[in-house]
Amino acid sequence: MADLRVIFDRLAMDEAEAAYAWYFEQNPRAAEMFLEDLDVSVARVQEAPEVWPRFHRKWRRFVFRRFPFNLIFRVIA
Repeated sequence: MADLRVIFDRLAMDEAEAAYAWYFEQNPRAAEMFLEDLDVSVARVQEAPEVWPRFHRKWRRFVFRRFPFNLIFRVIA
């Protein structure tokens, strides 16, 4: 599937922004690493959304590599 568009739910955006702010307070480099993990997660999901395990019915989950977060997503045709 090429050129999948990713749309973040408002609550997901709020959570990502809050996580970034918290990590930035602890260590600015950690905050940058969090954003890198988020970018990698989105890119990997865009490359092959169907390979990630089902989370619940139509939803799938990608687990971040370095941070305790998941990217929960679904593909809309």
